[in-house]
Amino acid sequence: MDLIYIIAPTILGIFGFSVSSTKIITQGNQALVERLGKYQKKLDPGLNFIIPLIDQIAVEETTRGRILDIKPESAVTKDDISVDVDVVVYWRILDLQRAHYKVEDVDEIEDIEDAMRSLVVDTLHSMIAHHRLSEIYASRDQMNQTLLEKLARSTDGWGIMVQRIKVQEIKQPESLVEFLEKR
Repeated sequence: MDLIYIIAPTILGIFGFSVSSTKIITQGNQALVERLGKYQKKLDPGLNFIIPLIDQIAVEETTRGRILDIKPESAVTKDDISVDVDVVVYWRILDLQRAHYKVEDVDEIEDIEDAMRSLVVDTLHSMIAHHRLSEIYASRDQMNQTLLEKLARSTDGWGIMVQRIKVQEIKQPESLVEFLEKR
């Protein structure tokens, strides 16, 4: 009878330990494990084991392709005309460890998607500022390619691949459209 008081808690303890050490990562995702606050290893899809209370999952992210739809951004052209540019970015995480630890966590940037959005907007503003309005409309494909190349270089160290960029729409101010229609 006294043996059951020893065996039952031991079995429950072993069962609890094994359940808490088991982590299942779904297909298309990866996770990063930190041991006592320091990066330990990457977990791939499937059944994984960690040490409870010592290891913890820092982040679990998808490595599938994603779409980042940037709301229309106002930018000023070389000839001082303000335009609203709508951009869509197709991207994916190649190396979760670099994506999570290489992007600095500042106040306005909470995650990798916010960092991507900020980078796209800054690059877009810089690019628009170097072209006249007529050039922007004439070379949309070239603009897409140039944006893709610049973003690919910038995000390479982050473990991210920018797959494609599409400038969807470039809107001129209504006052300019009305002026051009009256001419």
